[in-house]
Amino acid sequence: MPGRNGMGPQGMGQMTGRKMGVCAGNGVGRGFGYGGRGMGRGMRAGFAMQMPITPIAEKEMLTAQTEYLSQELEGLKKRLAELEEKES
Repeated sequence: MPGRNGMGPQGMGQMTGRKMGVCAGNGVGRGFGYGGRGMGRGMRAGFAMQMPITPIAEKEMLTAQTEYLSQELEGLKKRLAELEEKES
């Protein structure tokens, strides 16, 4: 999560990213330690332990998504109205 503030990559709360960062348990190191020996293993096998989402966190996430989608819908309606005005 950018900024490590718990708000995800787009500020929409947890569970909204690609699970590629340290918050998903991927760590910063080289997986099982083989990379330091020149074996080129890279990161772990892609297994990230997922913690169950709490009802409070889920509510926050759904509220953020609702706000985001409402803003998107308003923008779409505005653009549609602009296009309809041009047709008239």
